[in-house]
Amino acid sequence: MPRPRFLFGFGPSTQGRDAERLAERRLRGSGYRTLARNLRVGRDEIDLVMRSPDGGTVVLVEVKSSRLGAITARGRLDRGKRARLARALRGLERMRVLGHGAVRVDAMIVDLSGVVPDFEHLQGETLPPAGGAPPWSKRDQPPCQ
Repeated sequence: MPRPRFLFGFGPSTQGRDAERLAERRLRGSGYRTLARNLRVGRDEIDLVMRSPDGGTVVLVEVKSSRLGAITARGRLDRGKRARLARALRGLERMRVLGHGAVRVDAMIVDLSGVVPDFEHLQGETLPPAGGAPPWSKRDQPPCQ
C-alpha cells in the first residue's frame, strides 16, 4: 500500500524540516551562529550545530516538534535519541572537528499546536573538551524549564 501524501507542509518530514528552520531562526535571533545543518556523523544526524552568542561554545541542537503540544515533543527525546546524540558527539570528538572549546548539547522544542509556534530551549550542560555523554543521558526525562 502506498504511503499517504501530505499537502501543504503537513507531512512528518516536512514538519521536522520546518521546525528545524524555525528553531534555527529563533536561535540566530538570540545571537547564535549556524555552523552546520543536518550534520551526518556515521549513521546519526545532528539537526543544528551552532556557535553560542559568546563565541566560546559549540552547541549541538536536537529539534523536536509536535502539533499535539510541547509535552508530546519533549517526550520524543527518548533514550534512543539520547543514545544517538551521545554516539554522534563521540564521533565528532574522534574526528576532531569540534576544536578545543567547550561543547553543549541542547534541545529545542517547537510546539506547533497553536496558530503561532511556541519555543522551549532546553540548554544542556556545558561539556569540557572531549566531554562524554549529552545531558539527560542518565535520566528518564529531559529537563523542563
